[in-house]
Amino acid sequence: MQLQGFTLIESILATSIILLLGGAVSAFNTQFFSARDTVVAIHILRESLDRAQVYARSGRQDSDWGVVQVGTDIVVFSGATYALRTAGQDEFVGIPGGISMVGLGETVFARSTGRLPAAKIIDIDGADRTLHLSISEEGTVNEYE
Repeated sequence: MQLQGFTLIESILATSIILLLGGAVSAFNTQFFSARDTVVAIHILRESLDRAQVYARSGRQDSDWGVVQVGTDIVVFSGATYALRTAGQDEFVGIPGGISMVGLGETVFARSTGRLPAAKIIDIDGADRTLHLSISEEGTVNEYE
């Protein structure tokens, strides 16, 4: 009677192949999710800027409206500055961790006109990708790499 099964070499080869495939998939997933987080953050920021501008143009709360980053949140606020805002009107939207935004500061749209005092360029930095938003004085938002 002869025993049937896998030899030690066959088992080692099969395990090695599975480990190599798992490592390749893991590296791909990390890169994919990192790039996706940057795109998600730019869409959240753009939507928040659009919402603040619509609120300002419509005269909601008879106030200017702005956007600022506070930690891992984008905040749409009512008021001329974040410090002097009407806190009860704040709208918070979380952004993925590991994302930094340079140039956003307090972006405040004027009541009725929806205009900014000056154009801005905002850099959104992820782990391996940087995207940019430009906002004209009229409030037009464009994104580019």
